[in-house]
Amino acid sequence: MPVSFSEPSFGGRKMSTTLVSIRGLSRPEVLAALFNAAECLDRRQVSMTVEQAEELFRTKWMFVELEGKRLNLVFYQGDFLDVYGYDKFNGGYGTAEKVINALRESKQAS
Repeated sequence: MPVSFSEPSFGGRKMSTTLVSIRGLSRPEVLAALFNAAECLDRRQVSMTVEQAEELFRTKWMFVELEGKRLNLVFYQGDFLDVYGYDKFNGGYGTAEKVINALRESKQAS
């Protein structure tokens, strides 16, 4: 279950955060799964492999938009991922968690 809370941000504004555990999953496979499930702004059909995601993680830990898809993901140190922005642009609260749970189930089945 995701954990939601607000934390102070710049200018005294509050920034909403929804943290989801990615324990037991690699960051590149989570990024690839969420990227592939995200809605494309320009209706192109673009996908990402785990290998491509690994390359991106060499220089980034936060992903706002990639290849026309709004991700708004923040990978924190440890086993948590902020999915608030992802959910906002890709189907609403719980969308990212469903994708992550499906990834977990597919890994357990294989």
